[in-house]
Amino acid sequence: MDESGAKWRGIADQIASKIRSGEWPVGHRVANEADIARYWGVSRPTAHRALAELQREGLVVRQRRHGTVVADNRRKTTHMVALVFDHVAKQFDFPQAELIQGIQEVLGEQFSLVWCDSMDDPHREASFLQRMSRETDGIICFPIADPVNTPLMQSLQRRHTPMVLLDRVPDGFDGSVVVSEDRETTRQAIRMLGEKGHRRIGFFGFYKPNVSSAISRFEGYRAGMVELGIEDPSPYCRWFVRQLEHEPDLLRQAMRDSLFALLKGPEQVTALYCIQDSIAAELVKWCDDFGVKVGEDLEVVVVNEWPTHLLKDSDRMHRIVRRKREIGIAAAERLLGLRAGETYQEPVLRIPAELHLSSAAGVVVAVSTNGG
Repeated sequence: MDESGAKWRGIADQIASKIRSGEWPVGHRVANEADIARYWGVSRPTAHRALAELQREGLVVRQRRHGTVVADNRRKTTHMVALVFDHVAKQFDFPQAELIQGIQEVLGEQFSLVWCDSMDDPHREASFLQRMSRETDGIICFPIADPVNTPLMQSLQRRHTPMVLLDRVPDGFDGSVVVSEDRETTRQAIRMLGEKGHRRIGFFGFYKPNVSSAISRFEGYRAGMVELGIEDPSPYCRWFVRQLEHEPDLLRQAMRDSLFALLKGPEQVTALYCIQDSIAAELVKWCDDFGVKVGEDLEVVVVNEWPTHLLKDSDRMHRIVRRKREIGIAAAERLLGLRAGETYQEPVLRIPAELHLSSAAGVVVAVSTNGG
């Protein structure tokens, strides 16, 4: 932010603080551009920008006879909370029943839930966020994580719209988010494979540079490989463009070729880490075709969010399982806290995931700390 930008933002923040604290009540007259420019020693355009930002955030309104005055932002209770998801996939239990159960446990009968399916469309997501910020008492959102909507989310956060994001932290967003701690659990999974003698551990994932959950999983894989003495694991990594999620035939062929290369080529991996269920499900099919037995010839770790009966040979895989109910509880508690005016020193709350070993072993619970 340049110097003039810092000035108008500072002016707007000071005025906003007086409004939100109640020092300036509804209807209080705010200084005009000329007075602001003179008082703060800035130019008229800088003063205009500060007032325009306050108006955009809904803190002030301009009235013909009275000039700029503090707006009436007292929210009327609707007893509704919006659940905005990137897409709804009932066949894969998304959004998960356990997550919804956790949310409802906290909200109880006081709030009804309004479901909003963004259908992976950023424009549709933006429309829902804008509408629900006006029509409900708060928003819990599993974002698409397209950067185009980050300014809108940041604007809603600045306007103190009660909103909690799930799973993904959009770059540049500093509001409240509840995520699963997949990075640490992934690192522990790679360490576990290393203790069993594996060094050539493959990675399969969709390339989603804007999706923080995907990034954290890869970071956990890379950190685990470095601990095993593999400074550059890139020869073992295979990335698939995100568009292939909607092109199943092309995705199958790409996975077949990649798996064959890793199993039969110079890398000759002995274990695989899969970033999500859909990848693991496809790889298991090709392992059967190649005569490779999962759990014996090839150990597989998967971030498992599907119901286990949908994932073939799930009992022969090591599964990273998210605590969905706890995430829902934490999200709802944060939402109620934001409605009550609470602030959080650590905007990102991380819920430890669990590493479930294949049926021959037991369960290892990943240890994590809450933090940003």
